[in-house]
Amino acid sequence: MDAKVILVTGANSGIGAGIVLHLVRIGYRKIAILARRESMLQQVANDCEGIAPCEILILPKNLLDESACHQAVEDTVDHFGRLDVVISNAGGGSGAAKVRDKCVSDFRHTLDLNVIAPFLITKAALPHLEKTKGNILYVSSIAGTQTVHNYSDYCSAKAALNHFARNVASEEAAKGVRANVLAPGVIVTEGQTHGSSSEQAFDVVRQNLRKYQPLGRVGEIVEMAKLAAFIVSDDNRFMTGSIITADGGVCVDYKPSL
Repeated sequence: MDAKVILVTGANSGIGAGIVLHLVRIGYRKIAILARRESMLQQVANDCEGIAPCEILILPKNLLDESACHQAVEDTVDHFGRLDVVISNAGGGSGAAKVRDKCVSDFRHTLDLNVIAPFLITKAALPHLEKTKGNILYVSSIAGTQTVHNYSDYCSAKAALNHFARNVASEEAAKGVRANVLAPGVIVTEGQTHGSSSEQAFDVVRQNLRKYQPLGRVGEIVEMAKLAAFIVSDDNRFMTGSIITADGGVCVDYKPSL
């Protein structure tokens, strides 16, 4: 496990940062972390080093820049000598608005962040993943298969990401490269707490949203991190082209009016 090199995008907070921290906890020691905000990446790196001795490569780059995506992959391979796993986690939306009120620029930005950026990272990474028989995990959302009122751009983008991932899996299987999708439901992150990382703010969100969840609670970052770690591990080498949903039962008891 120590020898494997993992590149995680959107690693500065939320699920991305949680995945990086969990990977270090279970024994991975060589991880490249990619996002725009260098100070936040540095904090994640510091947190990792507080867990166990490890080598964290900080890549403060803009995923919407094709040359930056290519350079991030090359920097990772130059630094560590190989690339085994890409976890394409970066994503987001432009906020709630009905289709008739949605700005074209906002819609395009959401597509760029959730579809074009993963495409750019994938394109740059595939030649290296072929050498190591590695794999890619795309972090999507249940919004890719369910209607979420006033979030047409985000739903459309995540649906496109799901289909893109399955095409990657189909095209690359013969080369030994796997591609899968993790589709979380409602997970408490700083996004729901308006940037606050206090436990009190997280508890408020948990209480406000738990009534909409069939299991009676929202998901936690660490649960997604543990699932992501399994999906990309050698214990899961027979899975490719799969969309793994972890949503507390929302999709089987879906209420579109929520």
